Amino acid sequence: MPPSAMKHTQFFMLSVWFALALLSGCRREESPQATALPPETPASEQKLATHANAKDGPQASENWQKKMRQPKQKYPQIVIPPDQPNPVGDRLKREFSGLHPKSKEFTDLTQKLWSENSRQLSETPLQSSNDDAVSKGLLLPKELESWEMPDSSVETSETMILGLSLMPLLAGDDVLIGLMKQRANRLPPTVADLIVHKALSIAIDEIGPERIVSTFENWEPLGNAANPVYRLLALRAARRSTSLAASGLSSKDPNYTRVDAPAKLGFYLRYLNESDPTILREAIAALATVPTPEARQAIEKFQVTQHKRGNAALAQVAADALRTQEIIAQGAR
Repeated sequence: MPPSAMKHTQFFMLSVWFALALLSGCRREESPQATALPPETPASEQKLATHANAKDGPQASENWQKKMRQPKQKYPQIVIPPDQPNPVGDRLKREFSGLHPKSKEFTDLTQKLWSENSRQLSETPLQSSNDDAVSKGLLLPKELESWEMPDSSVETSETMILGLSLMPLLAGDDVLIGLMKQRANRLPPTVADLIVHKALSIAIDEIGPERIVSTFENWEPLGNAANPVYRLLALRAARRSTSLAASGLSSKDPNYTRVDAPAKLGFYLRYLNESDPTILREAIAALATVPTPEARQAIEKFQVTQHKRGNAALAQVAADALRTQEIIAQGAR
C-alpha cells in the first residue's frame, strides 16, 4: 500500500472508534464473561498449524503458531489518536451518543445518515466500465483494487459513509443487507460502489460466531446480484456468517464446521460459474472450508479446468485449497 494510502487508512480508522466502542458494549452486555481477547483457535486452524511444517519447515510452523497466539487487533491504529481533527468521528459520537445499537432510534438514525450521504456520492461510471464485461457485471471493476481512502480530515459524503461502516452491522442483518440491496442490481459500477464496498467490507469483517452473529441464509439472495461488487461482498459475508443448521451450536463445538459449512455448499458452487478471477479465488477458498466429498470433487474439477485453460494461478489456488480442505475434513471427522 502506498504511504499516502496507508496514512489515510490509519487516520480513517479513527472515524469508526465510536462504533467499535458500541460494539464492545454490546458484547459485554450479551456475554458478561466476554474478554478483550479473541476466542480460542478453532480446531481446523490448530490442524493447519500442525501441518505447516510439511510445506515450510519447523521454523515456519513455529512462527505460524506464535502468530495465532497473538491477540487479533482489527484496528490497531485506534489505540493512539493522531494529532489531527476527526470531524466524522466527532459527529458520530454526537449523533449516536446515548442510543442503544438495538434500538429503533439507532436504526432510524443509521438509515437516515446513510441515505442522506449516499445520495451525494458520485454515480459516474468507472473508467473500466468501458469494458463490456465490466459494464454487464461479468467482471469486477479494476478500480476496486487501486482505490484509495479519501482525505478523512474533512467531512464529506464519502468519509461519512466510511465512518458509518459499522453502524448498519450493529443495527442488524436487515439493515446491513437492505443497504446492499439498494445498489446490488445497478450497472455499470460507479464511483459510489467503491465507497460503499469499502464501508461494507469493514462491517463484514466484524461478522463471526464469537462477535456479531449473522445468518447465512439472509445473504443468499445477494449471490444473484447483477453488480459483481455485491456478489463478492455476499460471498465474503457467507463465509463469516452462521447457517440456520448450525445456529444452535457454539463455534467451539467440534461439530460446528461439520454442520455449518455443508449448509453453504450450494451457494459456494454457484460462484464457480463466475468469470472474475478475484471472485473465483474467493469461491475456491470458501469451498476449501467445506469438509465433504462433493466440495473436494468441485475443487478438483476446477483445478483440471484451469490447467486446460493454461491459467496456472487459479490452478495453484485450487491445489492449495485441496490441501486445506483435506486438513479441515480430517478435523471434522
